[in-house]
Amino acid sequence: MKLTSCLFLGFMTISTVITTSTAQCDSLGVNLYHDLGCIPHYDECNFCPIKYTCQGLGPWDKYCHFRGQTYANTEIVEDSLSSPSCDKACFCSISESVRPSFICAVLDCPEWLGVRPKPGCYLNYSLDDCCSVGEICPPFDDLEKCVVEGKEYMEGQAFLPKNSCMKCICQKGFSDKIEEPFCKPMPCGQQLKNWKHIQDRCAPLYEKNLDALCCPIGWVCPDGTEVIGGDSRSDDVCVFGERVLKIGQVFEKFNVISQLGKRFSKIECKCIIPPLLTCTDVN
Repeated sequence: MKLTSCLFLGFMTISTVITTSTAQCDSLGVNLYHDLGCIPHYDECNFCPIKYTCQGLGPWDKYCHFRGQTYANTEIVEDSLSSPSCDKACFCSISESVRPSFICAVLDCPEWLGVRPKPGCYLNYSLDDCCSVGEICPPFDDLEKCVVEGKEYMEGQAFLPKNSCMKCICQKGFSDKIEEPFCKPMPCGQQLKNWKHIQDRCAPLYEKNLDALCCPIGWVCPDGTEVIGGDSRSDDVCVFGERVLKIGQVFEKFNVISQLGKRFSKIECKCIIPPLLTCTDVN
């Protein structure tokens, strides 16, 4: 009976995959797990991962953790790994008085500071860099043009497809498919920027009005007032501080202010895909 039910769900899932591709997974917040270097686990009934195995969730002891790798004290993170999330010259810092953490240089792209390309030219981007890598000027005769969702992009221009956590660059050979080498998952660099919240096993916070949950806009940390409800549907659990919630369990919080200063009158935190909770505003 269980096998028959799973096969039925499997056919339903395959139909969904054909029409929505990975967008259905991005709506569940899986991009953060990719950013953390976690290992996905699947079952035969689901197109999206059902849970992940992640290093570095909880207190860091003798090492720093970034994208599944460990870094000793003063060890430098390769720029090729940190640059896409706008982090440069990052290194692991460990001392007796401060918990292990990353220290990174402040990166300011010229275009953020108002620097514009020469008249008639446009900025050129790469999937491996945060800032523009140059500019492209006329003539444009031999350059690729990519039309995505009714909008045209020139070769080297960046675009973000709707309902997706992919970052794309118009390149030669693009054929309307949101996939590598034209696109990569959006980098967040959360272990470099928010190492404290990750070590404290806090929960990522997203705006629910977005069709894809890509990079968190903040983190929700335990304060002991959480009242957990909902029906558990699995023995797999999400961690939240020292507590655990089974898949399907949920709690609400009110008057939450994100690290970016945005206020939410009400949010909901739910165990959807372990090991982290997923928090979204409900208004």
